[in-house]
Amino acid sequence: MILLTTTNDTLELITGDTVSSIEVQVSYIDLPLTTQVQRAGHQSTVITSATTTTILNAPAASTDRAIKSISVYNSSGSDCEITVLYNNSIVTVSQYNTTLASKTSFHFSDHEGFYTSAATVSGGGGTDVTLSSPVSPTPDYITLVGQELVVNKVDLSTDVVGILDSSNLPGDLGATTLNELVDVDVSAAVDGQVLTYNSSSPEGWVATSISGGGGSSTVIAPFAFARIDTTSNGSGTGINWSNWNAGNGTLDITFDTAQANTDYTVVTDGEATDDGRLVSVQNKTTSGFEISLYDGLGAVSVPSSINPFAIIVYGETPTIDVQGGGGDVSSD
Repeated sequence: MILLTTTNDTLELITGDTVSSIEVQVSYIDLPLTTQVQRAGHQSTVITSATTTTILNAPAASTDRAIKSISVYNSSGSDCEITVLYNNSIVTVSQYNTTLASKTSFHFSDHEGFYTSAATVSGGGGTDVTLSSPVSPTPDYITLVGQELVVNKVDLSTDVVGILDSSNLPGDLGATTLNELVDVDVSAAVDGQVLTYNSSSPEGWVATSISGGGGSSTVIAPFAFARIDTTSNGSGTGINWSNWNAGNGTLDITFDTAQANTDYTVVTDGEATDDGRLVSVQNKTTSGFEISLYDGLGAVSVPSSINPFAIIVYGETPTIDVQGGGGDVSSD
C-alpha cells in the first residue's frame, strides 16, 4: 500500500521518452481524521511529452490518502521508459520503473503491488490471464492488435515443437497401425513374413512367407585373384602388386584384407609357354607375400600383355555357403 499523509505528499510519474500519449488512472480512498468517514476518489492524467507529471495530488489537511490502484497505459506507437515516484518535498523515492512497450500497460494494486501486463484476457471471474510464449521465436497464432486478442491458425510445421501426440488432437486422424488399413490383412501374420500384393485377395495386401527354391551348397572359392600383365603397380580382386625388381624378377603381393594366419594357398599360372615359365612364392605373411618370375633357364621373366601371369589365393578354409535362387513367394 502507498499512503499520502501530509499536504506535501504527491505521486509523480516520469516519462523518459517523448510519446504521443501515456494514459494514467489513480484510484484512492481518503480518510479525514476528524470525521473518520472514508471517501473514494480518482485522478486521471494524459501525458504527451518527456517530463515529470503529478499523477496524484496531495490530500487535504488532516486526511490520510491510501492509493488503491494505478493503471498506466502506453497508447502511443513507441516504447517509453516510465518511473513512478513518491515525493514529499523533502525526499523523492522511486516506487517502480519499467520500459513500457507500445499498446501495453502496467498496474498497481494495494494487494499485489506493481505488475506488468503485456497482454491480458479478462476471464469470466474477473481474473486477468497473462499470455506468455514457451518457445522462441514467439508463435504468431496468438497476437495482440491494440487491445484485441487475435487467434490465428496453428502452423504445424513451425508452431509445434517436438513430436505431435495424436492423442491430444480431436477427430479421426486416419490409420495408426497396419490393422487399421482397409486393404491390408495381417490378422494371421507371424515373424519373418512380408507384405505382398495379391489381386485375388479381398484386402489386396496380405502377409506372406518367402520360400526358397534352390536350396544352398558349400563350394571352394578363392578370396583373391590377379592377372599380372605389367611391371607397373596394379591391382586385381582382393589383392594388389607393387615394387617390381627387374634384377631379381620379384613382385610384392599385398592382400586388401589381412588373413588370420599364413596357411593360405597360392596357385599361379603363366598363360603363354607355361612349361618354360615358373613362379616362386616366398616370404609369406598375413598381409601378403613375394613372388619371383623366371623361365626354365633361371632368367627373369618379365610380365607383359603377351606374357601375363595369374595369381589365385585360397584361404585356410576356402569353403563358402552359396544360396540357391529361383524361389517363389507363397501365401500362408
